[in-house]
Amino acid sequence: MIRHLDVRMGINAEVPVGSLTAAGDTESSPVYFTYDPSFLYEGHGFDLAPMLPIAGSGDFTFAGVPLFLQDAGPDRWGRHLLLRQARSVDPLARLGEVDYLRNVSDFARQGALRLTDPVTGEVLSDTPVPSELTLDVLLDAADRAADDVDSFAPFARLLETGTSALGGARPKASVIDGGDLKIAKFPMPADRWNVPAWEQVTLDLAGRAGIERPVSRLVQVGGRGVVVLDRFDRAGATRVPYMSFSTLLDNPDDGRRPPDYLDVVAMLRRYTDADLAEVFRRVVFGVLMNNTDDHLRNMGLLRRRERWELAPMFDVNPEPEFGRPRHTSIAGRSTHIGIAEALGKLGGACRLTARGSLTVVAEVADATADWREVAEASGIPEPEIARMATVLDAVRAEVLRAR
Repeated sequence: MIRHLDVRMGINAEVPVGSLTAAGDTESSPVYFTYDPSFLYEGHGFDLAPMLPIAGSGDFTFAGVPLFLQDAGPDRWGRHLLLRQARSVDPLARLGEVDYLRNVSDFARQGALRLTDPVTGEVLSDTPVPSELTLDVLLDAADRAADDVDSFAPFARLLETGTSALGGARPKASVIDGGDLKIAKFPMPADRWNVPAWEQVTLDLAGRAGIERPVSRLVQVGGRGVVVLDRFDRAGATRVPYMSFSTLLDNPDDGRRPPDYLDVVAMLRRYTDADLAEVFRRVVFGVLMNNTDDHLRNMGLLRRRERWELAPMFDVNPEPEFGRPRHTSIAGRSTHIGIAEALGKLGGACRLTARGSLTVVAEVADATADWREVAEASGIPEPEIARMATVLDAVRAEVLRAR
């Protein structure tokens, strides 16, 4: 089945970007994208990805939905909700890749790209997030959805918040807070530690380390922590273009090409205006906090001032399981063994001298030294802190070995 979509930008989707044609609905079906001539030639266009330069014919062919559009589509949590929605009508329903992309909430979709019907011009899935839904109601719905209950009611409640547009595998919802679109990230019934509270601790420490991160706060809902974060891809009603590192590297991050930060830095140097010293600072911070879930879709770029710059750090959480390898390796190293030498190599790739690299390591180590006090202030109990200390102390000792 041939399917067509138009891609646009703008508050009212008034800026044509291109058109998409999908010849099938599997993960590898041919998909064709063509830039709109006005986007190419009228001076306001830009490369949506390194593999989609506007200098050229403007025609591209992909096996499956291209990564730059997957950035605007659902991840595991959103796909789960959308499939449950379809199966509430037809228990045997299946969704293809284009279905997932077009059914995502436009209001909450990540980045600036918007999808419209090429015949009617209408924006797809253009339903605003209700402002009256409260966190306790949404937390209850998230609990029931995480347990995969038979009733569709909790899934419907989450879907009406635009939750399908949000990435990651954990339960979350879009919320309106003070008139602004934000993200609420919830605990799960099966959690063995206070995941939202630890994320808030990590974000607080990132700020101390001089790293840009979303404005966030930890709120208590029925005695459980929920993190509420600002959307960094919104500036009032304006949507800010976003590109994940997955799109930057043209790597779906599906295990076939394990990523390494040396590859990330090489692409950042070649195609963006990203601050490489800031990249190094973030990697050092991630190591010291044992943030091992550093998938390429958990890092990205924003287009600001007509150039691609680092997006704020997001989706960071310490991993309490000792020895678990990080997803994105550092100069070939994916555990804490030999990490000091690996960071030295990465610092050089980021155009830092050996002394400059050590200075950044020292600054981040000093900024995170009192992580226990920050965790206590967030209400995390001592047994959890002690468990986390076993890992963080070992990693810290290895990182500072060459100091």
